[in-house]
Amino acid sequence: MNKSLLYIVALIIFSSCSSRDSSPNDSLLCTGVFNYVTIQVLTQNQEPAQLNELSVVDKNTDREIDLCHSDMCGNQGFIGNTESGLYTIMHDHFAGEIDGELELSVSGSGDEGSFSETFVIVDDGCHVSKISGPDQVVLSP
Repeated sequence: MNKSLLYIVALIIFSSCSSRDSSPNDSLLCTGVFNYVTIQVLTQNQEPAQLNELSVVDKNTDREIDLCHSDMCGNQGFIGNTESGLYTIMHDHFAGEIDGELELSVSGSGDEGSFSETFVIVDDGCHVSKISGPDQVVLSP
């Protein structure tokens, strides 16, 4: 099992959004599950893609969102698994901070091409979830 996966599993086990001070409703009860919104990125040959760059931008403010906290990302600067092609575009660290809907512009590039897609994320005070945007993208050469 690779180190990133172990870290994510440990983070899920020990995380609980019910202890957050930023919860908009003090009586809100949250599960201890730490949600990630991910996309699968594939090459033209339908193989998992290895990205060199991944950018997540709030379309309302044009501000790039830093999804890396502590050592979540290691030295690559984003959260992803090159073996499966799954990349994180949002996670529960931002739960309770999103006011209504958050429209994201997500782009990535690797040796085999690039992609750019739009996603809409919502949060219920405990967890973030995707309400629009693809589950899978294919790199364009």
